[in-house]
Amino acid sequence: RNAASPLYPNVTDGRDVRLRLVDTTTGQVWKLFFGTITDIQASNFKDKPTVILQVEDGWRNLRRTSGRVGLRQNITPEAAMGLILDAAKWPLRWGRSLEASPDNLRYFWASGGSMAASQLDDLANSFLGYFFIDAAGRARYVSRSNTAGSMADLFQETLLKDMFIAQPWENRRNITRIKTHPLTNAANQTLWSLIGSVPAIASGTPLTLWANYDYGGKQVPGLNVVTPVATTDWTANTASDGSGTDKTSQVSLAFTNLGDTAKLVFSYSGGGTVYLTTAKIRGDAVYEVNVTDVTYPADTSVVENPREFVLDLAWQQDVNAALDFTRVLGPFLEIPHPFIQVKLDSRPDVQFLADLFDLVTVDIPRLGIDGVAFRVGGIEHQSTGNCQKILTTYWLEPYVTGNSFWRWPIMDFGVDTIFSW
Repeated sequence: RNAASPLYPNVTDGRDVRLRLVDTTTGQVWKLFFGTITDIQASNFKDKPTVILQVEDGWRNLRRTSGRVGLRQNITPEAAMGLILDAAKWPLRWGRSLEASPDNLRYFWASGGSMAASQLDDLANSFLGYFFIDAAGRARYVSRSNTAGSMADLFQETLLKDMFIAQPWENRRNITRIKTHPLTNAANQTLWSLIGSVPAIASGTPLTLWANYDYGGKQVPGLNVVTPVATTDWTANTASDGSGTDKTSQVSLAFTNLGDTAKLVFSYSGGGTVYLTTAKIRGDAVYEVNVTDVTYPADTSVVENPREFVLDLAWQQDVNAALDFTRVLGPFLEIPHPFIQVKLDSRPDVQFLADLFDLVTVDIPRLGIDGVAFRVGGIEHQSTGNCQKILTTYWLEPYVTGNSFWRWPIMDFGVDTIFSW
């Protein structure tokens, strides 16, 4: 509200904000955060009025927007993520970096029943990848096959003594269970039909209906959906019980297939009112056969003092892939791994190098950690009184590497086709 300010009128809701750190002696710039202003809280209207700016990154938009995507076949996770971002109107200026993966979804769609953030999370988790908003504000996907090297080396002598390590038994699991969701299709089904009501269509006033596809009592997407045909799929009559004059030929239909839902707009221009006596939509129903669990070990009854780790992978449709996942994750989770929290300040040479889910190498002999690589699971930067000193906290997690694969050094092989687990 201060018209005399050089920033006026740009400090307002929805404005982009970037937070960077600059070493004025070298000119080095580190990107720390990019988002938009979501709230401004004013206080102290005396000599030095102040405000608190609340700034959130693109996750806020994805949590508030549904990403509807029609049914697709044989699509990669990153391509599916791109469609969700498009549907959620992810701004071009924010950017995206969606890493190619070796995975495939036989069927994929996104209904309007969940937010884009949830859909993106489900996709990434189903293939043991990572989706997040990076420090530059981009929507980013890192696949489990990522082979990036360590971004920083963290040594015991450079870390603050105020560190935390979880006890070994807290995160150890001796049973790994993965739930998969195989899908198939049933051909030539009635996906939707008008039951229990006979809506009127007044001349010059279109009737709009939203049809949710259904098979076996569950909402499903439709494949090879047929645009409803007059008389075959829908009829109109001057009487609500169908005993009057057939007016089907004088009614038009605008049909839009939206994957698991359709929009039907019926229009009548013959004068008076007619009734939609029947209506249906035909196509192939894509449905979940059943939920299939795979475990490590295969016979869980022999495990003493069971502590189970369960992953429900919403978009994992391949039981064989899930078996591979359990054979890697199971032995890994059986062994106690350190989860650590470390802090640094006044170390810009290493303090601001890593982003979320980057790898860092840690050497803390006192904790028995000798050159071990971790993924960065969380980052916090905190000003300690002024902008000349920043306290950085890293939450570091052990990880399973998925980089054991061959790439054939032939043009396009290894670029378009990657053989991996």
